[in-house]
Amino acid sequence: MLLHFTLSHDIGASGSLVQSGLAPRDKVKKIRQRKERGEPQNCLEYENEVKRSSDICVSESTNTLVRSAPYSEKDIQPAGIGKVYPRLLSFTEEGQTVARVNISDFTTPAQFPPNSFDPPAGVSPQAGCMNPTPPRFTKKIFPQYPDSARRDHIEGTVAFDARIGTDGVSRIGDVVRHSSADLERSSISALKEWRYEPAACNGKPVEVETVLQVNYSLSY
Repeated sequence: MLLHFTLSHDIGASGSLVQSGLAPRDKVKKIRQRKERGEPQNCLEYENEVKRSSDICVSESTNTLVRSAPYSEKDIQPAGIGKVYPRLLSFTEEGQTVARVNISDFTTPAQFPPNSFDPPAGVSPQAGCMNPTPPRFTKKIFPQYPDSARRDHIEGTVAFDARIGTDGVSRIGDVVRHSSADLERSSISALKEWRYEPAACNGKPVEVETVLQVNYSLSY
């Protein structure tokens, strides 16, 4: 019997509802045209620092960015003068839609009240960054497959909300995808030891929020 598990996280990938641009270490490989379900698209193919290739594509008909799987955007409609917006956004994992947003009404008031963007009482505002340079691993500890889970043939995926600080330390939050308690404890023990070169915004280290995921599987 062989034990397998894989580790993944969404930072630095297409893991955001905001379409990110190229990172400083990304390399453009080529520019090409393609058709997706009959729709012409202009695409830029690039490779990141771990040699993973990705595309950024723009629809010729709507002149908008096209989201790649597992994200999907449909029903592109006008949203103000010279702008368009997808009315349907979804995220698919393992063949199932796990998140879906359907926008039925999209309006912009003529003028926002003066206090619309005031922070709530007791909150310390922080400067934001739309597309920070993602953090990079400097140390990764592989979780142990617990004997109890192996004996009972328990498999599954565990995912945690986490923050990667400016010090490169991963701070584990709530479980966002549950499995057995043993797998969750083993994952937390390892993930707390992960270290990163922190994310950066305009060259300055920033804290980012992400989801850290561990997949456990048994093969015979």
